[in-house]
Amino acid sequence: MLKDKVAIITGGASGIGLGIATKLRQETGAVALFDINPIVLDLAQYWKEQGFNSTGHVVDVSEIDQVKSAVQEVVEHFHHINILINSVGISAHAELTDENASDKWKKVIDTNLHGTYYTTNVVSSFMKKNGWKGNIINITSVHSRIPVRFSAHYPSSKAAIRAFTKSAALELAENGIRVNAIAPGAISNTGMNPLVNTVEESRDAALQNNIPLQRYGTPEEIAHTVIFLLENEYITGQEIIIDGGLSLNH
Repeated sequence: MLKDKVAIITGGASGIGLGIATKLRQETGAVALFDINPIVLDLAQYWKEQGFNSTGHVVDVSEIDQVKSAVQEVVEHFHHINILINSVGISAHAELTDENASDKWKKVIDTNLHGTYYTTNVVSSFMKKNGWKGNIINITSVHSRIPVRFSAHYPSSKAAIRAFTKSAALELAENGIRVNAIAPGAISNTGMNPLVNTVEESRDAALQNNIPLQRYGTPEEIAHTVIFLLENEYITGQEIIIDGGLSLNH
């Protein structure tokens, strides 16, 4: 069902984004990786040498002009777009009373929320204009529902993306474009886990105390859910929580 589809994955050079891109590379054969890290160019070239149709684009999704330019490059290379995965996301420790808290707030909101809006806006415009039925999946977070101390900007951005997902799904349905979200909990190898700190003992304790399944999830498990949402054509405007039961304790 996904063969010959073209997918854009933001944050595609690491963590959840890379896990999703790796899976979609196998399922579709055609992926465009967006990332602010220039390593995305080497990754796309490596995949191309392995026989996959892949492109890499250095993009700061918080800058609308960069998004427009990169999406135009994808259209020129692949001639169509079927899938958009908004996986890019950042966080930072910031107490509300910190002197530079507002700077961190702006950076996180610009990247997570505005970046998701910009890519969705540009890609869905191409889809609508050309009659390309498609799928958009936003990566939110279990913390769109669970507050995080000293990191108010992160759950705020993810809660806003959850609301945006539903509004976008309602608006784009008549164009054959489905919009859904996945809310991960603590996922390994992402660098995006505000629930625990980096001390090994604290991490183990958090697993025992907060996650009923007593382990982190993996990017591959998120990727499997992406495939499920892409293949089920009667799901739109929904958010699937993948958290090992973490939210059951809140």
